[in-house]
Amino acid sequence: MRNFFMGLVVGLLGAILWIQTILIRDVGQMLMGEEAWRRDELLVAVAMVGFLVMFLGPILFWGLLPVGGWLWRRFRPS
Repeated sequence: MRNFFMGLVVGLLGAILWIQTILIRDVGQMLMGEEAWRRDELLVAVAMVGFLVMFLGPILFWGLLPVGGWLWRRFRPS
């Protein structure tokens, strides 16, 4: 049950990061003009990190860690 909540929290934090970054970029474009914000690589990189965390975090906690733990218990060297 702990993995479920950790995956949910990580996914929600990634979604919050992604949405906030997109909102900051859009508000900046509205206030300063399209040309000033056309090549803002930092915000695009942060938005991509948030997007990846939003999807890969739950996959890690809901899929990979439980399967890895099961495989470790099943085939543990004695």
